[in-house]
Amino acid sequence: MGVATECWRRGIGTLILRGLEKRALTLGAMRIVLDARETALGFYRKHGYVATGPGPMLFNRITHVRMEKRVDR
Repeated sequence: MGVATECWRRGIGTLILRGLEKRALTLGAMRIVLDARETALGFYRKHGYVATGPGPMLFNRITHVRMEKRVDR
Protein backbone atom coordinates (compact mmCIF):
# COMPACT_ATOMS: atom_id res chain seq x y z
CA MET A 1 0.00 0.00 0.00
CA GLY A 2 1.09 3.55 -0.40
CA VAL A 3 -0.14 7.04 0.26
CA ALA A 4 0.92 10.01 -1.86
CA THR A 5 3.49 12.11 -0.01
CA GLU A 6 1.27 15.19 -0.19
CA CYS A 7 -1.34 13.24 1.81
CA TRP A 8 0.98 12.02 4.58
CA ARG A 9 0.17 12.78 8.22
CA ARG A 10 -3.60 12.93 7.64
CA GLY A 11 -4.43 9.47 8.99
CA ILE A 12 -5.12 7.98 5.57
CA GLY A 13 -2.43 5.31 5.85
CA THR A 14 -3.66 4.35 9.32
CA LEU A 15 -7.23 3.96 8.05
CA ILE A 16 -6.08 1.80 5.14
CA LEU A 17 -3.82 -0.34 7.34
CA ARG A 18 -6.53 -0.89 9.97
CA GLY A 19 -8.95 -1.96 7.24
CA LEU A 20 -6.43 -4.40 5.79
CA GLU A 21 -5.62 -5.82 9.22
CA LYS A 22 -9.32 -6.22 10.01
CA ARG A 23 -9.82 -8.07 6.73
CA ALA A 24 -6.85 -10.32 7.46
CA LEU A 25 -8.36 -11.23 10.85
CA THR A 26 -11.71 -11.95 9.18
CA LEU A 27 -9.94 -14.34 6.83
CA GLY A 28 -8.24 -16.11 9.75
CA ALA A 29 -4.73 -14.68 9.44
CA MET A 30 -2.41 -15.09 12.39
CA ARG A 31 0.21 -12.65 11.17
CA ILE A 32 0.83 -10.09 8.48
CA VAL A 33 4.13 -9.95 6.63
CA LEU A 34 5.00 -6.99 4.41
CA ASP A 35 7.91 -5.31 2.68
CA ALA A 36 8.18 -1.65 3.66
CA ARG A 37 10.20 1.11 2.10
CA GLU A 38 12.82 2.48 4.46
CA THR A 39 10.92 5.78 4.55
CA ALA A 40 7.85 3.97 5.97
CA LEU A 41 9.54 2.00 8.76
CA GLY A 42 8.48 4.46 11.47
CA PHE A 43 4.87 4.30 10.31
CA TYR A 44 4.75 0.51 10.51
CA ARG A 45 6.66 0.37 13.81
CA LYS A 46 4.11 2.80 15.26
CA HIS A 47 1.43 0.26 14.30
CA GLY A 48 3.15 -2.69 15.95
CA TYR A 49 5.19 -4.14 13.10
CA VAL A 50 8.70 -5.45 13.72
CA ALA A 51 11.53 -5.60 11.19
CA THR A 52 12.54 -9.21 10.55
CA GLY A 53 15.17 -8.78 7.85
CA PRO A 54 15.91 -7.30 4.47
CA GLY A 55 13.22 -7.15 1.85
CA PRO A 56 13.55 -6.99 -1.92
CA MET A 57 15.13 -4.21 -3.91
CA LEU A 58 12.49 -2.68 -6.15
CA PHE A 59 13.57 -1.38 -9.57
CA ASN A 60 17.20 -1.89 -8.48
CA ARG A 61 17.01 1.26 -6.34
CA ILE A 62 14.23 1.21 -3.73
CA THR A 63 15.31 -0.66 -0.59
CA HIS A 64 12.67 -2.49 1.43
CA VAL A 65 12.65 -4.11 4.87
CA ARG A 66 10.61 -7.23 5.69
CA MET A 67 8.24 -6.53 8.62
CA GLU A 68 5.78 -8.67 10.54
CA LYS A 69 2.95 -8.34 13.04
CA ARG A 70 0.83 -10.96 14.83
CA VAL A 71 -2.86 -10.20 14.42
CA ASP A 72 -4.55 -13.20 16.02
CA ARG A 73 -5.04 -11.58 19.42
